[in-house]
Amino acid sequence: MKRLASTFTLLLLLCSALILLSETETVRASETIYIRADGSIEGTNKIQRDGNVYTLTGNINGSIVVERDNMTIDGNGYTLQGAESGRGIDLSGRTNVTVRNMQIRNLFYGIVLSSSSNNSVSRNNIIANAGDGIYLYSSSNNSISENNIANNGNGIVLGSY
Repeated sequence: MKRLASTFTLLLLLCSALILLSETETVRASETIYIRADGSIEGTNKIQRDGNVYTLTGNINGSIVVERDNMTIDGNGYTLQGAESGRGIDLSGRTNVTVRNMQIRNLFYGIVLSSSSNNSVSRNNIIANAGDGIYLYSSSNNSISENNIANNGNGIVLGSY
């Protein structure tokens, strides 16, 4: 009888531990990824480069800072997300960059174009960002087309000096 009670107690403890572990959320650190002017990628292994095309190979928690012109970021259907802070994709000072096929969510700014020109933002889902889905400031000749921009603080904000 004591052995049965011990086995039952051990089984009960194991079940309790499993329930507690299943209710614990995994916390993921937010990362800042850089696409440097020389074309190198710092901060992740979830972006694959083929010439001037940078393709996501998995979901990313954090931000992408682009320091290179004349390139394409293809989200390949993956998600760039944050914790309602930061910039999803920062294209400040960039020229001729295309951002396409990406889910961008739960950041403060989805995409920032500041002092940027001749860029293209197309076929993205830019949703649930605390601030602006797309923020264009003092920029010209940029194309924004075929995007789903919804449930952001503001959809698209235009500003200048």
